[in-house]
Amino acid sequence: MRAFLAAKERFAVRLRPDDVLAALPTQDRSVELDAVVKALGSLVEWGNLRADPDTARVTAVEDFYRKRFIHQLTQAGEAAEEALSAYDEALGRRGALQAVALHDIVSQLRALLVLAAEEAPDPAKTHLALDALPTPRPSRPCTPSMRLASGGRGAGRGWPAGS
Repeated sequence: MRAFLAAKERFAVRLRPDDVLAALPTQDRSVELDAVVKALGSLVEWGNLRADPDTARVTAVEDFYRKRFIHQLTQAGEAAEEALSAYDEALGRRGALQAVALHDIVSQLRALLVLAAEEAPDPAKTHLALDALPTPRPSRPCTPSMRLASGGRGAGRGWPAGS
């Protein structure tokens, strides 16, 4: 997904699988092109990318019938990547939860399990337990795509009020 964001900054909105492979960090370039194609297919299924038939490199009839796609970042994909970037920024390091945040999450999930086991859980207690779950708090103002990624919620879940 970062390859698409980097390409967008260079005003290149569509990428082929070999472009994505070339954009990978050097340590990850040992990945086969088929694995990149499969990963791009998953991102298309999830709605993060749009795939259009790629007929630009067709030189023979056989090439025309072979499935080739050129991919473009969707609005939902861009919003998801922005939300992940904001979360990573809030935690301070990519891909790793801080121990304190992880402890808070476990504690609140245990409290929710206790509430879920009750025959008639108290809505106020449930709301408080859900609201106490740690959320990313972006240091920059909330953008429309961040609001979209958060399900349209503005204030109350870590986003600035009035956004």
